[in-house]
Amino acid sequence: LPARFPKRIYISFDADALDSALMPSTGTPEPGGLSWQQAVDALSSVTRGRTVIGFDFVELAPVRGWHAPDFTAAKLVYTLMGMIVRNQRILPCRPKSLLMEGSKIGKHRVS
Repeated sequence: LPARFPKRIYISFDADALDSALMPSTGTPEPGGLSWQQAVDALSSVTRGRTVIGFDFVELAPVRGWHAPDFTAAKLVYTLMGMIVRNQRILPCRPKSLLMEGSKIGKHRVS
């Protein structure tokens, strides 16, 4: 990646980037799209040495009774989550900074 590539990134992965043999449940299946390993390698390259502030997986169009593409999407999300943790570049969870002062978390008030 270029040296000026941002250190804090948000990843949006589109299901139709994957080869249609691997991901047929999408609005625009892509024959000749990315293989599983190409997708994992690309995500690994993008996340290495960077802080991932969030991500999404879009364009999955589930087909009733056909579960393999759903599991493929879930496995890719799970794999990406593992990459983020292994890179140890995740932001700490700070509920206090996410809530307005005076909000409640359970029985506790944020001050």
